[in-house]
Amino acid sequence: MDDGLWIFLALAGVAFMFLGPIGLFLTIGARRRLEVAERKIRALEARLPAVQGPPTAAPATQTGQAPSAEQPEDIMPWGGWKVAGASDSIGMAESPVLHGQKTEPVEPPPFFAQPPRRSLEEALGAHWAVYVGGVALALGGLLLVRYSIEQGWFGPGARVALGLLFAFILVVAGEVLRRREKTAGVALAAGEPVNSTLTPAVLTAAGTIAGFGAIYAAHALYHFIGPAVAFVALGTAGLAAMSAAALHGPALAGIGLAGTLATPLLVQSDTHDAWPAVIYLAIVTAATYGLARLRTWQWLAVAGAAGAIVWGFTLSLGGTESAHANYVYIVIQTALACLVFTFDHRIVGPEQEAKHDLVPTLGPLAFGWLTVVVLLSGAQSGAFDLAWILSGAAVVAIFSVTGVLALPAAGVIAGAGILVLAILWIWPGDAEASEAVKLVQDVLWVWFTPLEPRRFYIFATLGPGLVAWLSGITLYRGPDRPMPIALVYAGASTLTPLAALALAYLRLTHSDASLPFGAIAGVLAVAFLLAAIAFRQRLSEATQPALLLGLGAMASAALAALALGIVFVLDRGMLTVALALAAFGATIVESRLSIPALRWAVAGLGLVVAGRLAYEPRIVGADLGATPILNWLLFGYGVPAVAFGLAARVMRRASGEDLPVQIAQALSVIFSTLLFFFEIRHALNGGNPYARGSGLIEQGLFATTSLGFSLALTRLDTMRASPVFRFASLAFGVISALVSFVGLGLIENPYFSGEVIEGGLFFNAILLSYGLPAVLAVALARMADGVRPKWFVIGARITALALVFLLATLETRRFFETDLIGWAKRASEAENYAYSAVWLVLGIVLLAFGLWWASRELRVASGLFVVAAVLKVFLYDLAQLQGILRALSFIGLGAVLIGIGLVYQKLIFPRSSQT
Repeated sequence: MDDGLWIFLALAGVAFMFLGPIGLFLTIGARRRLEVAERKIRALEARLPAVQGPPTAAPATQTGQAPSAEQPEDIMPWGGWKVAGASDSIGMAESPVLHGQKTEPVEPPPFFAQPPRRSLEEALGAHWAVYVGGVALALGGLLLVRYSIEQGWFGPGARVALGLLFAFILVVAGEVLRRREKTAGVALAAGEPVNSTLTPAVLTAAGTIAGFGAIYAAHALYHFIGPAVAFVALGTAGLAAMSAAALHGPALAGIGLAGTLATPLLVQSDTHDAWPAVIYLAIVTAATYGLARLRTWQWLAVAGAAGAIVWGFTLSLGGTESAHANYVYIVIQTALACLVFTFDHRIVGPEQEAKHDLVPTLGPLAFGWLTVVVLLSGAQSGAFDLAWILSGAAVVAIFSVTGVLALPAAGVIAGAGILVLAILWIWPGDAEASEAVKLVQDVLWVWFTPLEPRRFYIFATLGPGLVAWLSGITLYRGPDRPMPIALVYAGASTLTPLAALALAYLRLTHSDASLPFGAIAGVLAVAFLLAAIAFRQRLSEATQPALLLGLGAMASAALAALALGIVFVLDRGMLTVALALAAFGATIVESRLSIPALRWAVAGLGLVVAGRLAYEPRIVGADLGATPILNWLLFGYGVPAVAFGLAARVMRRASGEDLPVQIAQALSVIFSTLLFFFEIRHALNGGNPYARGSGLIEQGLFATTSLGFSLALTRLDTMRASPVFRFASLAFGVISALVSFVGLGLIENPYFSGEVIEGGLFFNAILLSYGLPAVLAVALARMADGVRPKWFVIGARITALALVFLLATLETRRFFETDLIGWAKRASEAENYAYSAVWLVLGIVLLAFGLWWASRELRVASGLFVVAAVLKVFLYDLAQLQGILRALSFIGLGAVLIGIGLVYQKLIFPRSSQT
């Protein structure tokens, strides 16, 4: 009974002083501001006769004109923007003209004010000393309680009561000191010196900590109060501490926030109902945001949002038991975040002054990320129902309205579009899927047929429709908006429905042909076309950059929707082709209407296509058809290659070389490369471009293709200078050299691989694989001379020389052997002799061409073949050949060397007969 009486008296004291109404502190703060305002008014009244002009003088503005009577009086500058509804009693600037005498306007404090910087001495002596003293005071109280427990002085009830009493004393002491300093604050307004301290705030903070500890001990240690009472008591203590922080400072606010957020974890209960925590956390977050708004503490608002997000993650771990409460939680928290982070960013002044702001944008978007996590957790735990859908739709709607009302937070409506796509992506799928589909379930839900298809249809229609409609209307009605903000609205209004249509198509048809989706894409194209016509009509009234952007975006979206419809109808249609066609369509619109922003839309589409290629280079699937060249590869890679090539050409003619042009050029080159690569693989591997292994002809065609691309791009770069063509030509030259030396010289060399040589004695796979690349390497070396780096030209010459050597040597062996020319077969004496003769003939031929073209490089190449023949004759033929062949080998070598020497003496380095 004694313990219960102690607890009752302690709780009554806490309820009276420590857990009192929140409005008490706000009222005290309002009275202080009222007293300060009264003294300011009296001071102004005392100064008024001194500054008052003649009674007949009319007020004049700086330019001599009368002030406009239409200027609203309820609009004030606030944090850089003009905000409607600001009260005159909160920092309203004084009139710029006071009876003919100009005075400087008084700027009100911004929403999130920054405190003045303190010196090191002030920080250590005046602030940290007080903070450490408060911590020491709180620890001293805890140690005193521990000592009393060890000595057995009091029972459990008395300990709790004494803890509450100690907290009460500290809070009262802090309030008494604060009231004394309140009088000092009034003196400060009158111009009198004041010496204020942090002691009241520290004492109140220490009392708050002690009160939390006493209440928690009464619940968790001694079980005097149940979970409900403890929950209410702890939460009320935290809220009261945050309310008192409006008067005592930020330290107490942080303590109160930490205590209120930790309360649901501190209270032990046998039930697992999450609804009380959801309601409680909503109240706590709202109080935190309100205090942050009242005292302009940005850190407190961010901390409250972070705590709300952490609790959202925590509730998502509860499975189906807490899923529905968590759905409501994310809606409430998203609405509160949008309200507090964007409240002071509603523009009523000139729209062209609006700028993107990270605080009102990233704050709400963080809860969009939380929404995706919560919905994904609910879907995986089986808590998928109408509440799942409605909560996601509610967050999308909140984001959309927020992004429209607050121009600096325009990015929030783009987040709404991304959230719509994320929900369509993670929408739970049918468990009755094939084994191949189940294999990728953890990564790509997009391949599953969605549950509740009708609701999926509705959400896929209304969600993107809301984002597109609000964005489009905002862009249409605001022609004065800056281009960065207008670009956000244009992207949200066009990309969101297009991407949603593509996702719905993938989830419902699995990339099969679909006439209904083709019709839907056609309807969407018509809608975008009508929107483009509306923007065009508005442009006839006033030409504004934002309207031009809207016209281009809607026209491009119409083309993109039409391309999507074509792909949906075709049997092998893919999104990559549609995006490429959309990029080309946007280029045509940009060239006709001169809308520079559309060039970056083309670049954006190009980057999306590049990402698609990186994810899956085989963009048209595995069933390509068995016909070489004329198969679905030609459609899947050829159409994008031509589309991006034409887009780059059109944009370059219109506005010159820039980054969008270079992106289009690069994609055209990449698609062309992949087309040749996969067509070669497809033709030489029975229609399977992903077959393992390779062959001599395939490597030869790869070398030929690489050299051909390097030649063509070098030629294009000389005609129209382009860094893309320059870099690509160098890259293909290096690739061709690697394929020639590694692929043709080592791995697929028939002498090492033992591969059967297809064809006859001379016209065979060796001639195709080595001869054609050799000719192209010679052509590349000649074309690149003077327009490419020296190392590149030398590399092309060495590649050509190596290919010619391999061609001559392997053809010689093929002449003496059958279709198998591997190293296992020993060469005859005639074959060994033939190698020496062929190398000498090659040297003579190259020397002749070197003389004809006056090419030192060809003469050097000739010397290399001659040196190779000399080394072979002396090092190999002398030991291996017998009889007449050994003699002929040396005789022929000697004759050729003498002839070459005469040629050099007479034609290349002639000497006078007198020397």
